[in-house]
Amino acid sequence: MNDDVNSRRPKGMQGLFIIWIGQMISGIASSITFFALPLWILNKTGTSGSALAYWESFFFTSYLVVVLFAGVFIDRYNRKTMMLGNHGVLVAAASVAEAFDELYYLERACQTLVLAYSTGKPLNIMSDKVAERTARDWDLYADSAFVHFEEMKKVLDRKDPSYAE
Repeated sequence: MNDDVNSRRPKGMQGLFIIWIGQMISGIASSITFFALPLWILNKTGTSGSALAYWESFFFTSYLVVVLFAGVFIDRYNRKTMMLGNHGVLVAAASVAEAFDELYYLERACQTLVLAYSTGKPLNIMSDKVAERTARDWDLYADSAFVHFEEMKKVLDRKDPSYAE
């Protein structure tokens, strides 16, 4: 089964390379904007160069502080699944099967939480230690996403095979 599972994952670093190129282009465009926009504003408004330098240093310093703290904060948490305010959920995974599995269990967890809240009683929250151990144990079943996805497709094939057209 492991050979079958591994054959479905992307080969090599092509996906990472494409993302890296996109990030590099975005970074260059941001740098150009960061440099050119203040010059354009200076030209259009006639503001003094020292006032512009003051504001530029203020924005750069605040940006630097936010980036440093945001990086530390984000590195502490799982970034496979993101809940976007007013946009829904975004999942990053190596395959459709893994993305489906991530969303499937996220939905189940949300349903369970809403059901627990609906009782109106205080929740018994597990300790951080137990939560971490459970998360690590769950990683042992990573390949089950492919089996789960295949089984769900079989259910859909029986119910309505037109999805595959």
